[in-house]
Amino acid sequence: MLAKYGSIQLLGRFLPGVIGFLVAAALTRLLPPEQYGTYGLASALSQLFALAAFGWLGLSITRLATGRTADARFVNSVFAVFAVLAAFTVLVGGLAILLPLAPGVAAVAAAAAAGSLVFAYVDVNAAFLAARLDFGGFFALNVSRAAIGAALMSVAAYCSRNGLAVFTVSLSATLAVCLLFPRRVRISLSRGIDRQHVARLVGFGMPIAGSLCLFSLCGWSDRLVLGMDAGISAVGFYTAATVVVQGSLQMVAQAIGSAAYPLAVLAYDSGNRFASHRQLEQNFIALIGALIPGAVGLSLLAPNIVAILVGPSYRDAVIHLTPLLASAAVVSGIRGNFVDHAFQLTGSTSHYFWIAAGMAPVNLVALGLLVPRFGYMGAGAAVVLTEFTGLAHALIAARRVYRLPFPLRETAKVAAAVLAMAVALVPFAHLSGRAVLSGQICLGVAVYAVALWSLNLLNLRQAATSALLRWLTAR
Repeated sequence: MLAKYGSIQLLGRFLPGVIGFLVAAALTRLLPPEQYGTYGLASALSQLFALAAFGWLGLSITRLATGRTADARFVNSVFAVFAVLAAFTVLVGGLAILLPLAPGVAAVAAAAAAGSLVFAYVDVNAAFLAARLDFGGFFALNVSRAAIGAALMSVAAYCSRNGLAVFTVSLSATLAVCLLFPRRVRISLSRGIDRQHVARLVGFGMPIAGSLCLFSLCGWSDRLVLGMDAGISAVGFYTAATVVVQGSLQMVAQAIGSAAYPLAVLAYDSGNRFASHRQLEQNFIALIGALIPGAVGLSLLAPNIVAILVGPSYRDAVIHLTPLLASAAVVSGIRGNFVDHAFQLTGSTSHYFWIAAGMAPVNLVALGLLVPRFGYMGAGAAVVLTEFTGLAHALIAARRVYRLPFPLRETAKVAAAVLAMAVALVPFAHLSGRAVLSGQICLGVAVYAVALWSLNLLNLRQAATSALLRWLTAR
């Protein structure tokens, strides 16, 4: 099931990611670093606010609704909570406009408040789709909003050369697609709100909410510190790197995680400990089996990838930041899409807060020490330190609530296959050009796939052979 749903989820993330790559390439050519920095700052603040205020709601929906019959009163209760949070966000955005701030700062703050509402609304709908295992709907929603948004953003960037205008257009396109999506979740006015559902949502999600505020601070404070210390141009360089590197790897991690988590919930709720462990082992191997080769490949081929995707003024920064941001994305992906599932499955969500509380001071101290001296490279190093701190703390805390399985033998197979891929790519890493990049990617994928097949990862060789024989017999 993970292979089936994971592939759909991966496509649902991969295709928008490819579109995002193309948009990033276009924006680095259409917007100067200052305007790209404004766009990046508004986007970062929006996602920070969305994660801090609403992120717990999506996790609660997935945990409480997966494997259960759809309940109109539960849907109404979710959107009632969403409405309260949205009103608070609008109030904060309105205060930003009224405060005696510079016009540019006030405009970015207001745009960020609006963006957080749009991102949160999309996340709630995506959580309902994941809870009912409607990964086809998830795929359609993600691809359609990415494609329409990319077209309109490119036009806006070409016509206005203004980062805030581009961000506003992207929000409008995302909201329009989500509101018109035929499989979105709908409110039933005749069924009312169930206080027990609200209490369950709040009870499960509130411990997560406080921690997500700290997680979001860790995840997005680098751009705020960069903007204050090194200027908005440094934010533009750093944003371009995060789009190309972290965006692609996080896309893969979230695709696998969003497919794996509902399956883990079903296995855990069945009460079958063996089935639960087996599912979690598959989830972990699928996650590292995609993240680690992706990070190694990006780091080795960064000069060629960046030369094709990114405008000339951004290239040096993106190339230098790639190994740091790729490492951080792998660590963050493992924590957020595997280790954290131990707390969600068992309902021990209070651990989230203490993990985030450990990451936040490390993040702020590292940024304060490294950014003034090393600029955007210091911000990248601070992210790596923060993510390793969070993963180490999460592993220790997870042992207290649920002993997660870590299949060492299968992990070693992934490591060996990644090493074989890297050895094959190194002699060709200095070459450049679009045709060369296609060849490099094909070579890396082929060597990695052959290595996994030879090592029989998760018995895939026997499973594939058996499936082929059954198909031939049926013919």
